Amino acid sequence: MKTIDKYTLLNQIGQGQYGKVYKANKHNTQEYYAIKVIKLTRFKQLPKLTQFTMNEVETLKRINNPNVIKFIELFNSKNNLYLVYEFCNGGNLEEYIQRSRNLRESDAMDKFAQLLNGFESLQKENILHRDLKPSNILLHDNIVKIADFGFCKNIEPFDLTQTMVGSPIYMAPEILLGEPYSFSADIWSLGVCLYEMLFGRCPYEDVTIPRLMYQIQNQPVTMHTILADIPLPNRRGNRTTVEKDAHC
Repeated sequence: MKTIDKYTLLNQIGQGQYGKVYKANKHNTQEYYAIKVIKLTRFKQLPKLTQFTMNEVETLKRINNPNVIKFIELFNSKNNLYLVYEFCNGGNLEEYIQRSRNLRESDAMDKFAQLLNGFESLQKENILHRDLKPSNILLHDNIVKIADFGFCKNIEPFDLTQTMVGSPIYMAPEILLGEPYSFSADIWSLGVCLYEMLFGRCPYEDVTIPRLMYQIQNQPVTMHTILADIPLPNRRGNRTTVEKDAHC
């Protein structure tokens, strides 16, 4: 075990693109935290990493919602930057879906309601997440926590942005087409998450953006028979979040 500042790193619980995540506790307490460790050399190798990191830190400082991950503090040593967050004991939603194959309707709708609660707090602060997907949604005692805000962006309610960031199978059609987009893009991503919770797969899946866009434009959303007992209003509600507008 390694001691840094007032924390003891216990075990590695995650590996991201830029660093490792450890479960930690404060010295002589039973208070647990998640600490992301990024080598300072990574910031020299990836100039945008500083922007992504501070983007997340400054955004999370503004949000106080039980369905958004809580940021605690950051500090650095000679070799590393340490980002401290609340600890979540349930892994992420992607792992949860993989274990379950597909969720019971009541479970999926409960988690989706929590996601909407977290999303509402972001929208009130004019924050576009831009990378909503199950692997960026954490679980703690069955409470959903939206996390990973490196790609988020402040945007006024009627403004648009155009940068393509995120994971293609969760991206709204307007992003895939390189068109301007706003909060409706996050709503699309939430709809894809709900669909995946219910059916164990995304509504549209392909490894290339052109073929993915072809599916969205030409193939209606399929409501699989595996969950034919889902009430019709809920099936319709999910369909409306992941179907393209006529202009796309």
